[in-house]
Amino acid sequence: MMNRQSGLLAQVSAAHLVSHFHIMTLPALLPLLPAGIGVNFVDLGIALGVFNIVTALVQIPMGYAVDRLGARRLLLYGLALGSASFALVFLYPTFEVLILAMVFAGIANGVNHPSDYGPARQSTTR
Repeated sequence: MMNRQSGLLAQVSAAHLVSHFHIMTLPALLPLLPAGIGVNFVDLGIALGVFNIVTALVQIPMGYAVDRLGARRLLLYGLALGSASFALVFLYPTFEVLILAMVFAGIANGVNHPSDYGPARQSTTR
């Protein structure tokens, strides 16, 4: 049982690492984003605010989703959605798409924060 718990902890940690990597690339890109997307720094602040608000709002529903869908599946969906959201901004660099992508990225980030990723949660459904 401890091995399953360690494996799940490693998966959650890896997913969380990728999520924070996505988040931490933004400060490095802040000087380049206004010209690349055609926005100002206030717009970027709004986009980051949307990201954080959505993350806060979806954490409780994500806890329920972990119970229903299983931790591994939800982590994979979260990683895919987070990566796709940042790719979307790259493909369509507009303010509207940036806001939409930050909504998706906030949902993906919320996947990493349910309070109980224990072994019982992993085995409820496959």
